[in-house]
Amino acid sequence: MTDSKQNLVSRWTTEEGKSLLKEIIVRLTKVKSLEDLKGLNRIEGKFDLRGISFPKEYSEYDYKGKHMKQIVGSLSKRLANRKADHFSRLSMNMMM
Repeated sequence: MTDSKQNLVSRWTTEEGKSLLKEIIVRLTKVKSLEDLKGLNRIEGKFDLRGISFPKEYSEYDYKGKHMKQIVGSLSKRLANRKADHFSRLSMNMMM
């Protein structure tokens, strides 16, 4: 049985999902393992991160009297550039 896109995304909006997502992001940004993270499921041996929309990174500045906010990158791009052995076990195939 395949999960619908809506189900994959909505599981990260529950209180448990939000808490788990916060810990996932903290660990990934610090290049720490997800191995012992309770509640994180696996599919075919890889961590199931489907449905996550990683936060964008913004640059904010004032220009000609207006406050500007520009997307300068994303956590998923930054993580893709990291070289860490345990990332090879991550399923970074997220639904768009």
